[in-house]
Order: sequence, then structure tokens, then C-alpha cells
Amino acid sequence: MKTPKTTPAGNPSANGRGSLLERIRAWENDPVMQRLRPKGMPRLYGHEDFEMGESTLHTISAGILLYGLGFHFAALAGYRVFGNLNLYYSAEDPAEYVSPDLMVVRPPRPLPAQLTSYRIGAQGPAPLLVGEVLSFRTWQQGDLLRKPMLYSNLQIEEYIVADVTGEMLEQRLLLLRRKRAGGWQDEQDADGGITSRLGFRVVIEDDGQLRIIDVKTGKRYARPEEAQAAVDRLALLEAEIARQRGTSAGESATKELPRRRRKQ
Repeated sequence: MKTPKTTPAGNPSANGRGSLLERIRAWENDPVMQRLRPKGMPRLYGHEDFEMGESTLHTISAGILLYGLGFHFAALAGYRVFGNLNLYYSAEDPAEYVSPDLMVVRPPRPLPAQLTSYRIGAQGPAPLLVGEVLSFRTWQQGDLLRKPMLYSNLQIEEYIVADVTGEMLEQRLLLLRRKRAGGWQDEQDADGGITSRLGFRVVIEDDGQLRIIDVKTGKRYARPEEAQAAVDRLALLEAEIARQRGTSAGESATKELPRRRRKQ
């Protein structure tokens, strides 16, 4: 993932004057941004001197979101779900991009099956939804301040923030919904999950990991490891059916042989 080079996005109250630092501090006074401030972490304004790699838990959580929403939108025409794909967003500087853990787009025409990036304007409108799985590395990259500023400015309607460990945020799962005038409103269901207007829920189950659920049907979408387990079970079942059919065919041939001999 890449942090936006910030031409920030801005709080609607920011009128474009003042330094970047002043605008970031103005955002920090927003109540939603204050709730997003990570526990025990310092504020970050400058460039970091080092960058950590991702944890396995971050990779697993991001995979669950990606595959779960892929299953959810598979039967819905026009939607595409991408993970960690470069999102080019600036008309002034075409080289600027950010790479969300997850994004859902609905372009006006079909996109190629294989993409290396998505450019707002050239290929379609801004994403309908983006999602980030928090970690110390993504905190370094601005998931809790810079990216909310940028995504609000791009008029992305929903921003999922997930921290299954609870190490970064008190609320382990949060949906930021863009307000009409700009900025964000944070939402969470009574059970701690979140509900998107795109027809799905995200919850943290008893095993401490994410699950995507269809709002209308209650269907629980498979996680990546569960999908592979289902494929393995199906392969075993098909092999057993083939074996049973082979056994039955062999028995039938054996019974048929004496009949043929009697006729001769």
C-alpha cells in the first residue's frame, strides 16, 4: 500500500489556505478523527524513517475482505472488487496514487480481466467503497488520518476500517460514511459489526476473524481457507463417486459374463 502524497483532501471547513500541517491539525479536531486516533501511538506529521512489513494477521484479514466481497458481488452486474491495486486519483499530478487494501468500483463499461491499476476519470468514477485493515505499518502510511482526508475529498461514500486485534482502536470494526457536506460519520451495529449500503455486513466472529454476510439472505461467505477446504471435500466426493461407479460397472460385467457363456 502507498500513502497519498497529500494534496489533501480536505475538511470542508478548510478553505484551501494555510499549510498542510494546519489542515491536518484541523482534521484532528474532528470528533470522528479523534476516535480513530490509535491507542498509545504518537501523532504523525512528517515522513517516517523506517517502514515495517505486514503481519500475517493483516494479510489474512485483508484476504477475507477481498474474497468475501468478491463472492458477494460476483452475481451483481458491473461491480469489480480489487485488493491492494494502485488507485490513481489526481488530475493535476497523474503520478499520484494510493493502494487501498480493498476497493469496490462500478465503472460505466466493463474493465479488462487483468488490471495493474485503476485511474479515476479514465476508467470510471471513484470507488464506491474502500477498506483498510489496520496495523502499525498502515498507521505509518496514514490509514487513520491522511487516507480519510483523501477518500473524503474523492467523494468515496464508505470507508471500512478493521482492527481485529483491538491494538490500534477501541472499536475493532468501523464504517465511516461520507457526509453530504464532506467529512465522515462513523457507524457501528449493536453487535459490533458494520452494515454497508451495498448489501453486506462485516462482523468479527468468535474466532477473532472477519466474516462477510449477505444482508438479505444471511448467507455467510466463505473465507479463503474455507473455500479451499470445500474444494478439497468436493474432490474427495467426486473421487468416491467415481470409485463407486467403477465398482458397480465391474460387478455388472462380472454378472453378465456367465449369461453370455450360457447363450453360446
